[in-house]
Amino acid sequence: MTSAYAEWNQRQDRIVVPFSNRVNLDDLFGNVHANVICERITPCKLALYVLIQILDELHQDVQPFTSSEHCSLLSTLYGMIEHGDMSYLEVLRVVRWMDRTVRKGIHKDFVEYIQSFLDGDDVVVQIDVLLQTRPNTVNFVYSKSYIGMWLKKLSAEWNQLSTQQIFDYNARFIEWIRDADDNDPHRMDDAEPSNFFSAVCPSAALPDNEIMDWCQIIRKNHVDIVQVHLLEMLCHLRALNLGRAAESLRIFFDYSMFRASDLMMSSNIRGCRLGVLDQRSHRFSCLLQARLCRMFGDKKAARLLLSECVQQAQNHDMLCLRMAMVELASLEAMPPNEDDLKTSSLLENTTDSLLTTEELLRMINRAADTESRDRRGILIPIAEVQSLPSAGPVAVIAGVNMVYAAAMMGEWDRVTTLLGRLKLSFTPELNLQAANYVNLCDKIILFDTTILRGEWEKCTPLLEDIESLDPAEAVLRKSILLAARGELSTARCLLEEVYSKYETPSTVFVHMRLRLQMAMLNSAAYRWSAAIDMLEGVREEALAIEQKNIAGMALRRIAVVQLLSGDNESAIKSLDECQKDIYTSCSILEKAIHSIALAEAHQNSRDGQERLKILNKARAQCRQAGAILFEKYVVQEIAFFYHEVSQNIFN
Repeated sequence: MTSAYAEWNQRQDRIVVPFSNRVNLDDLFGNVHANVICERITPCKLALYVLIQILDELHQDVQPFTSSEHCSLLSTLYGMIEHGDMSYLEVLRVVRWMDRTVRKGIHKDFVEYIQSFLDGDDVVVQIDVLLQTRPNTVNFVYSKSYIGMWLKKLSAEWNQLSTQQIFDYNARFIEWIRDADDNDPHRMDDAEPSNFFSAVCPSAALPDNEIMDWCQIIRKNHVDIVQVHLLEMLCHLRALNLGRAAESLRIFFDYSMFRASDLMMSSNIRGCRLGVLDQRSHRFSCLLQARLCRMFGDKKAARLLLSECVQQAQNHDMLCLRMAMVELASLEAMPPNEDDLKTSSLLENTTDSLLTTEELLRMINRAADTESRDRRGILIPIAEVQSLPSAGPVAVIAGVNMVYAAAMMGEWDRVTTLLGRLKLSFTPELNLQAANYVNLCDKIILFDTTILRGEWEKCTPLLEDIESLDPAEAVLRKSILLAARGELSTARCLLEEVYSKYETPSTVFVHMRLRLQMAMLNSAAYRWSAAIDMLEGVREEALAIEQKNIAGMALRRIAVVQLLSGDNESAIKSLDECQKDIYTSCSILEKAIHSIALAEAHQNSRDGQERLKILNKARAQCRQAGAILFEKYVVQEIAFFYHEVSQNIFN
């Protein structure tokens, strides 16, 4: 057995492998960067590297992630790496999810990094800092982990690139980011601008005859889609057909007025109705039909419909009542047309009060809704048409209100997205008035975020832009800036100069905001009673017009003045009373200031843990609101609290 094995071994030694077929081990392992298994570089992987770099900075420099947060982030990064190439929009959605579920600020930092690359900075892959082991610190990424090995492969591929190849990869990365806008479903498609032009320029959308054909098909096959009548109304409006437009609007509200009863499923209830009528549809039907009549210059019909709307609304629907009052004011502001002149002449000359044949035919045609009016008698003059609300201004006002609402709640990523869409949709070339609305909103949001960060030198040029668009907003914000710089007397004089200017019913909200600021300036000058009297007047006026947010803000300021004057018990009562209005109707910044005031009011209480809980809540609210200065103050108070606790322990 042994001799057979030795013979076989000798035969194997005589087998000679040619030199050309041998494996060159130096070629395999001699050059580390040239022959290592590298990671193919793509724009998506560069974005992942940037994201890992941001997460590592947040983990090391700001606040370490908890174990659950760390696990969630790493699992997400594993999934993104295994998924392969992604678009910039997909990466941004994942980052937004991290910002929403793990920690606020990830999306903001990522977008700022990406913007720096768009502004001209180059991507540089350097993994030494990421994989560096720091003393007394848990690394975000370890060298031998899955992501650590992936980073090493990416770095190995990057380090063997030439200068021209690095330049080409940076150019592809920028192009990958910018191409994401073309895949955005919310962005206007350059090839099919119908959705955009239907709101800004209806004449560039589908022809009205095609829209009417589609509406007829929908009405025939889908009776439950009542919104088709609104689309028909818009087509009739563009065709200057008041009768058909009013008829389509009436049919829409007739169908939408009926809804199924909540009790119809209970078969044991005798006498139960299958459906109920919604009176809101009846009220708003009169309101919108009156608006149509006003747009076409039919003042008489508009007045009758608005009177019906006011009677139906009364004290049941304050919103509808206010809108009806606005329409009545617009109706009264219109210049007299030919019908008004005829009516006045008939009243002056009673002998000619009999109906003429023309007027009789007009009444018959109006009753049949088949009247074809002449454009000269129907259309409002050009100056009035330009001042009437069109689809563009209505859409931009709704969009701007959404931006303000998102800013109030601290949803800054949504604010950025909405403002970007509004800037793309409403440009000065298409609609100057709408573009001014968007520009004003942008400047106001930028000013508020800038002053909350303490960057006061950047606020002055923003105030100049705001003043050119809205002087009232500029005055209010300029006084805040002056007060923040310590120029209290100058700020108070500025408000006193314009105080009487806004004492009108149309500027009641601006006037209340002026008084709120003047009251707090008085409190800074130790004029406690004057400040409280002014704030109580604002609160009473706000409650009279059912503005709970302003009433809550006024009461919260009363509590602050009471706190500054040393009346802690009254301050706590006021803060408890206004808490509901603050948390249901006011911004996240108001909630943060309310929490700070509540913590200060409990400063002398024995329950220190309750005060610490309120301070932690205030810190989270300040961070969500982007109020860095307020957050620093809260952190300082927390530090003082722990210092006092430690002193008490040692003593």
